[in-house]
Parts: sequence; structure tokens; C-alpha cells
Amino acid sequence: MQLNDTIAAMSSAPGHGDRAIVRLSGPEAWNLALDLLDARPANLPPRQWIDARLKYEAIPAGLILFSNPHSFTGQDMAELHIPGIPVLARSLLADLLGAGARSAGPGEFSYRACELGKMDISRAEGINAVIHAQSEQEFAAASALRCGELFQWAMRQSTQIGELLALVEAGIDFTDEHDVGVITGEELGVRAAALQRELAELQLHNRRWRRAEHHPIAVLVGRPNAGKSSLFNALLATRRAMVSPHAGTTRDSISALLRTPSGVVTLVDSAGLETCESVLHASMNQMREHTIDRADVVIWVSESGDDFPRTTSSAAAVLCVRSKADIAGGRIRDGEWLVSSVTGEGIEKLRDQIGQLALAKPSAAGSRVMLNERHIRQLEIADSALARIVDDPHRVETEPELMAADLRAALDAVGQITGTVSSDAILGLIFSRFCIGK
Repeated sequence: MQLNDTIAAMSSAPGHGDRAIVRLSGPEAWNLALDLLDARPANLPPRQWIDARLKYEAIPAGLILFSNPHSFTGQDMAELHIPGIPVLARSLLADLLGAGARSAGPGEFSYRACELGKMDISRAEGINAVIHAQSEQEFAAASALRCGELFQWAMRQSTQIGELLALVEAGIDFTDEHDVGVITGEELGVRAAALQRELAELQLHNRRWRRAEHHPIAVLVGRPNAGKSSLFNALLATRRAMVSPHAGTTRDSISALLRTPSGVVTLVDSAGLETCESVLHASMNQMREHTIDRADVVIWVSESGDDFPRTTSSAAAVLCVRSKADIAGGRIRDGEWLVSSVTGEGIEKLRDQIGQLALAKPSAAGSRVMLNERHIRQLEIADSALARIVDDPHRVETEPELMAADLRAALDAVGQITGTVSSDAILGLIFSRFCIGK
């Protein structure tokens, strides 16, 4: 798209209305708009309403002028406000095109704003998301994106990753300098894990608002014969899943709507966790992992609790449930739920907790920001890079170049979200804090 010509387009919705707006942007925007008036106003104050009349039939109009760079696009802009008569609006736009303006392409005003530094890519995507919002919550999330909340998040994240990268690279370049701090593996691991948690939280809340018009998902996970299917039936208060004393009865995921005091949740009974002894087992494990990735709540089910995961990288909420309370013994650890599908012990409270977690609303406006597939892909790249660091942070002492490469990959991925965060610019800012000559 060209930037040195003047573009024009209808800015208001098509059809009849109280007012129609024709917008221009480019070097000739003011002159083209003024030439359509029956008299040139004596004063042309920017960003103020100017009463005017069109040349033909003296139709009343309003004119608002914006001077560069203080405009939406960063160029000179003009808006002509006229009565909302479609044939009049089309005629006015045709006159502008005949006088030298070019018809703007889809999104070209926002494109110019991005190219001239008036907004980042994520804000431009927010404009489109607002236009296509289908619900109040979707509109709020799109508005947060349009107002730059994702941009601000990306800037904070980039600065933190950039600081880590600068310290790692300083350790490579200035190993013989006593006054240049080199980051330890322990500190690097702690800070990289904190950044990972911020990525996970953003994606978790994004999933929650996206499912506002649908039912959130809670999935039962555990070893074969752990009591998942019995718990599934008990929570639903009906017999939906087949129950058998033989392990491995559930071969495919079964789902049903679970009604809780907080609202309706889709409850999924997944196949038992098994080693990949066959193609069937591998396929079952793959399907289960896909279900877990989409879940809002993961419910780990075990008889003894010995095989509960001590940690999880999932962004979903996690419940650890000890099934078969009527026959199981042993000490209950903090945070574990003891239930019995036979006697009903703990079932009602567990059902309530599942609903509360699955239908929990984000607590902060910034957490409701809309993410699209492009954003999610870059977040996944950044998460993978940070995960490699968290898995073995002490490699910074033996392989600092590889750690620096992972940090730069994470930094570049976060920068791609907005299209304005340059890894070199961030590093320049960080290294400017070093001593002169270092």
C-alpha cells in the first residue's frame, strides 16, 4: 500500500441514518475536503467542529480537520459529516475520487497508522475485533486489545526477557570484568519460571473469555481403574459411563453436561493413563492430551494419591481427588479431595468446586484482553524457549550461548505480537545501564 497519496472512504455504516461520515487521509486531505464546500471557512482549527455547507444544493455539513502527526493515521486527515442519505454520501465520495483521492482499501487507515507509528499491530487487530464482537464480554476483551493492554503486557514482558538476555550475554562478553554481574543458574531459572507463569496466566484467561458463550471443560484424568468413570457417573447423578472392575474399560473420551451451583460445565471422562505399548495406546494418549490442553479444570483421580502430579505446566486449574473414600486409607495431603462414588461422600462439595473453578471470571481487566491465533502461536514459541531454560537453568554456566539463543527466541516471539518490539532496541536499552567502556 502507498503512503504518499490521499485516500477516501465511508467511515459510517452503510444505509440510512442521522449522519454519514466520509474520511480522508493523506497530503491533500484538507484541500480536497475544503474544495467541496460552498465557502472556505475563515478559521481552520484542528480537531474542532466547523459548520459548513456543501457546494451543491447548500446541504449543511460539518468538517473536522486533523493535522499530522496528531491524527489517527499520523497524516493530515479530514472528516465530512453530512445527513445520513446514502445517495448523497455516495455522490460526495465519488466527487472526492474524481478530484484526485484514491478509494481506500480494507483496513488501509489502520495500516497507515501502524506504518507511521501511531499504533502497533495488536491495537489494529483490536479495532477489527471490536467491529466483529458478538457479545458484551467479547466486546470488552476486544476493546482491551484496541486500547493497547496487550501491547503494554508485551512491553513489560520484553523488558524482563531482555534484562535476562543482557545478563547472560554480559557473562559471555565480559567474563574478565569484575564489575559486570553475571547471572547465576538459580536466579535465571527462578526468573524464567516467573515469566512462564505470566504467559500461562494470559492464555488461561483468554480461554475463559472465549468460552463465555460456551460451556467450560473439566476433564477427569488418572490411571486405569482409578475410579474416574464411577466418579463421572456420581457427579452427574446418572449412569453415563461404563463401570467395570477391569482396568482400561474406558477407551475413548465421554462427555456430558454437569450442572453445578455456579453454572453448566462440560465434564469429560478420559481414557486411563497408560504406557504406549501399542498404536491404540498411543492414539488414546494423544486424544487425552488434546482434551487436557482444552480444559479449564483438570481433575486428577487416584485411589492412594501416590501418583498425583506434584507439579503441572497446564494453564488449567487442577484438582487432586482421592477416590474410593469408603475403602481407601492413608493420610490426606493438603489440597486433596476425598470422595466416594459409592456412599456419595464429598461428591456435592466437589461438584461445587468444579463449577467455581471452571466458571471463574478473570479478576483484572488486563486479563480479559483478546488473543487471536497469531498471538497464541507467538506465545507458544516464547513458552517453549523459556521452558528449555527452566528445565536446566544451570546450563548458563556451561552453555551460555545456547541459553542466550533461547532468550532471544522468546524475546523475538513476544515482539512479534505487537510488531513494534525490537530485540535490538530492548537490548540497547538494557546495555545502556552498563558502565562506560563495558
